[in-house]
Amino acid sequence: MSNSANNTNTTIENSEVNQTNDKNNMADTIETYSSILQKQNTKNNYDVEDVKPVFILETDLFGNTKPSRDQFLTHIELYKTIDATICPASHLKGLQRVRGLWRIYFDSDIDRESLITSGITIRNKYIQVYSRNPRIIVNERPTYLKVRVKNVPCSAEDGQIERSLEYHGCEVIKMYRERLRVDGLLSNCQTGDRIAMVAPLSKALPRSVLIGKYRATVIHQGQENHNQAEISCNKCLKKGHKFSQCPNDWVCLHCNKQGHRQAECNSHLSESDDTEDDNSDEDKSETEDSGADITINTATNPQ
Repeated sequence: MSNSANNTNTTIENSEVNQTNDKNNMADTIETYSSILQKQNTKNNYDVEDVKPVFILETDLFGNTKPSRDQFLTHIELYKTIDATICPASHLKGLQRVRGLWRIYFDSDIDRESLITSGITIRNKYIQVYSRNPRIIVNERPTYLKVRVKNVPCSAEDGQIERSLEYHGCEVIKMYRERLRVDGLLSNCQTGDRIAMVAPLSKALPRSVLIGKYRATVIHQGQENHNQAEISCNKCLKKGHKFSQCPNDWVCLHCNKQGHRQAECNSHLSESDDTEDDNSDEDKSETEDSGADITINTATNPQ
């Protein structure tokens, strides 16, 4: 009897232990699934917020006339239109309508820029795509300064350029790569120039900056050309401008007088004539002096 009772107690204890372990495993499993879902949701939210949306207005489609209910632009219609004309629908992250304003979210900047460049055709009507909310007038700090960086290959990282600008005292607010505009439309082709929006500068940036192994040209409004004062004009002999920009008359290199070039200068000819006259006068005086000496000698020593 005692043995069977012990076996029964042992079985009950093992069963309770197994149930406890199962509950712990289930809790761990639930926690694991919960953490995975949370990570996925966090990632999805990050993806949506990471790429800025583009905007379209229903007024561009319907005008100022309020459409009837059966003419409303629906999520499904816009979804299928983008899938058929812009990019695969799998690249879409969100379609949101708020009071006639549509926000379109993509998973990459490539599709976003493609839609901005090409626009979208809905119901056989071309609709403009806005890169920012057209209903909000944004004051983007007009004191921001636009800095253009040239002569750096497209393969170079923008971080190098940003660090170089910061080294020269710039507070870089935003930097992007300029794209080629063809027939008024923005293309996906890059020009190689980087455009940086920076806070107001205490002093102008140098026009030539070493970025990595490249010698870049930096241009911005109000920048002084420090070499301008060293430029000398070959026409008027003044500094500060080149021959092609000279509004002045010719100045002779020989006599420094205006109105003629060095090749047309007569001053050296007149100087030569004066020199020859002086030499001839000296020769003449020497001849007269020698003649007088001969006369005196003849008078004092008659033969």
